[in-house]
Amino acid sequence: MYENIERIKTPPRDVFLNEYLLQQRPVILTDLFDGQGIRELSSLEVARRRLGDMPVVVREGYGEFLKRMVSALVGGSVDSTAYEAEPSTVNGYLKYLETDPGTHKMCADVPSAMIRPIEEQFRVPDVCKDARGEPDDYLTMLWLANAGNCTHLHYDPDYRNLL
Repeated sequence: MYENIERIKTPPRDVFLNEYLLQQRPVILTDLFDGQGIRELSSLEVARRRLGDMPVVVREGYGEFLKRMVSALVGGSVDSTAYEAEPSTVNGYLKYLETDPGTHKMCADVPSAMIRPIEEQFRVPDVCKDARGEPDDYLTMLWLANAGNCTHLHYDPDYRNLL
């Protein structure tokens, strides 16, 4: 999957911005977290133990939300159901997945303020920092979903970075 997308070690920020981001050219950065503690989160059991109580927000998956909205519009109605977020924890979400493994709910766009338990496990890569060296204002720090739940390969036009 995605064999046609270039895989590279992280280039300097200016190269990443000019040759990839501004060109809207997808790339997979292969070494963002090499040598950092976050690499130790290599199994579901380790994640349960280390991140289980971390707060997250659970939302309807993007694809499901868009299908619902398009169906409502085609049907001549306006779906007034908001793209609602439910508070949970990593372990709460994982337990929910055990009861509904085919769900299209996911943890996405979790505010960085909610991820304190993993902040010390990694450093924000330079490509996700602004010109002053500060983390990008639009940095999203977590995307967690079950098998079969996905978001298409994309970039966010607001230049949001996702770690």
